[in-house]
This record gives sequence, structure tokens and C-alpha cells, in this order.
Amino acid sequence: MNWSIGRCLTMPAGTSVRRIAILTVAGRTFLRQGYADASMDGIAAEVGGSKSTLYRYFPSKAALFAAYVEEIGTLTWSILAAVQVEEKRTYVAAATTADWDSRIG
Repeated sequence: MNWSIGRCLTMPAGTSVRRIAILTVAGRTFLRQGYADASMDGIAAEVGGSKSTLYRYFPSKAALFAAYVEEIGTLTWSILAAVQVEEKRTYVAAATTADWDSRIG
């Protein structure tokens, strides 16, 4: 998926706003409480929906966690792909101007 970071978070076409909200809350919950202590009830309550709605999007806590990890990985790769690496050149100090000219000439 193609995401952008900053004030404007753009979602890929066809991505449900509700699904993104669930993943966002789930991610915060997993990071704050850890996978074992995170509950579908707690995530549903924080999202502001029912647990049955949550299960319509993700059949289990493991599936929700896997989707979150996949989204973060995709986001990270897209950010890294946008980074432009500058080529750095190392020059050896020349003893004389003539030596320098012969090295670059």
C-alpha cells in the first residue's frame, strides 16, 4: 500500500477508513500493552464500535496483529524507497597542485 506521513495521511484507493481506524488503534494497543495483554474488547471499545464489527474486518487477534505488522512494513518500505541517497566522494589530499591535477585529470 502507498502511504504518506505527515499531516496528510493518504490511504490507497479502496482502503476502508474504518479498517484504517481499527489498525491504528490496534497498533497503539499492541505497542502499549503488548500482544498478550491486548484484547479485542479493548480495541473495539477504543475504536468506538462493537467486537462483531472488529471481527468482520479481522477474524482473530492474530489476523489483526498480522495486518498491522504488514501495514507498518509496507509504510516503512515506501518511506525508504522515497529516500534519495547522495553519492559521497572521498578525495585524497594531494601533496602539490601538480599531484592534485594529475589525480583528477
